[in-house]
Amino acid sequence: MKKLGILFGSFFKIGLFTFGGGYAMLALLENEFVIRRKWISREDFLTMTAISKSTPAQWQSTVLLILVSRWVVLQAH
Repeated sequence: MKKLGILFGSFFKIGLFTFGGGYAMLALLENEFVIRRKWISREDFLTMTAISKSTPAQWQSTVLLILVSRWVVLQAH
């Protein structure tokens, strides 16, 4: 349950301190999940961002879905 709280807290903090729309969120997402938590590599983050920009949904939702699915896989191991 603690790990789920970490995930919730990370996204809550990013949502709380993001002003200016989705592009302002990119740096916070990278800092939290690539540099601080090391849940994904920088290359994977850039690929994920490029893929999410090419989908019809809002890219933030797609990035969130990919990050959470990666997190679930990490927790299973």
